[in-house]
Amino acid sequence: MKKKQPAKTVEDFENLNAARWRSAMLRGDFEAAWLESDRALNANIDYRQRPLHLRAVWQGAPVDGRHLLIRCWRGLGDTIQFIRYIPLLVPRVASIIVEADELLFPILETLAESLQLVPLGKAFPDQDAIEIECTELPFVFRTTLSTIPARVPYLNIETPQIDLKQKALKVGICWRGGDWVLARAIPLVSFRPLQTCKAVFFQLQRGPGRLEMATAHFPFFNPDDNSPSMLNTAQLIQALDLVISIDTMIAHLAGALGKPVWTLLHDQPDWRWMDDRDDSPWYPTMRLFRQKTPGDWDDVIENVRAGLAGW
Repeated sequence: MKKKQPAKTVEDFENLNAARWRSAMLRGDFEAAWLESDRALNANIDYRQRPLHLRAVWQGAPVDGRHLLIRCWRGLGDTIQFIRYIPLLVPRVASIIVEADELLFPILETLAESLQLVPLGKAFPDQDAIEIECTELPFVFRTTLSTIPARVPYLNIETPQIDLKQKALKVGICWRGGDWVLARAIPLVSFRPLQTCKAVFFQLQRGPGRLEMATAHFPFFNPDDNSPSMLNTAQLIQALDLVISIDTMIAHLAGALGKPVWTLLHDQPDWRWMDDRDDSPWYPTMRLFRQKTPGDWDDVIENVRAGLAGW
């Protein structure tokens, strides 16, 4: 008599589902990924006790004519990448509330006049509102590679004038993000080969990564710039010729502003960058530089240096 296989646990189902979803996204097969999303949706998993960034929110209800609450629970970069869907939603729905980090308010308010912005933890929907986490918006639209809303810029920021003593290529650098995936970070000292290029460098770094400037001996035009204002950062990016960044919010912001941006990826990048590409269908002005050996950034920086020298 054949033995019965033990029933799969919710954890087993979720792990297999997530692995299949990521595999589909990495190869650019969005349709297959949405089938996995459908399976997860139909499993009726209770996410209420999980951390906010690990919760699925949308329950599959149609959005047309409804009041929406878009929750931005998964970080600044995710918010900037997926908030691009707001202008597509505005003519289709009754109203939109966006719950997001207040740091982003000055740039998010450029998306639509009718948009209502609420700080994280302060949004309480009425009974008729449909809730969606912003990273679920591609699923709501059943986005494919050919239907990604990729027109840039979709954030519109006024550009200040930066007074340089000489005309030169203006390049911004960001080398470290949050601590979520430390493998993304690149020591600032690794960027020193770029100093041989004819360019003026601006640091776009905030947080602990700024401490590296004291020992890396990398000259920046704006070493003391530590403004917490996202608007100031966006305005600086607007004034630059090129942004070079690891996979973090700065790369998304530059891409959303339509600026040339070179994004440096470690050997196991996030699903959104897909496999075997040096471009991004999400950001037409972005070029991807990929790490070949785990932990080794030398080849990546050399490719960046060669690209910069030939700019």
